[in-house]
Amino acid sequence: MSEQEIEMLEMSIEAAKKSIELGDALQRLSVNQDFMTLIHEQLFKEEAARLVLLLADPSLQSEKHQASLHTRMQSIAYFRDFLRVVNLTGTQAKETLDADRDTHAEILAEDA
Repeated sequence: MSEQEIEMLEMSIEAAKKSIELGDALQRLSVNQDFMTLIHEQLFKEEAARLVLLLADPSLQSEKHQASLHTRMQSIAYFRDFLRVVNLTGTQAKETLDADRDTHAEILAEDA
């Protein structure tokens, strides 16, 4: 294996470690009652529902108000998707990290 391929493998290992750290941080947050109350209950449920109801408010039918409401709803959706991706990436990184480490160790053993 070339030096460049070894470096890429090492970078992959480091990236996996960072993804695992972020995934673990999210897991810790996910069991925190304050996080559950603020993010899951208030933001993802209550605020999202409130914004949907405001879409039909007669005083908020201007293009400007409607665009603002849509932007706020999209922001909630993007944040929720970000958390989903952090979780998924962390889980996938845990699955690939051991294999990458094994490959790296085999390469180093072959070169020795």
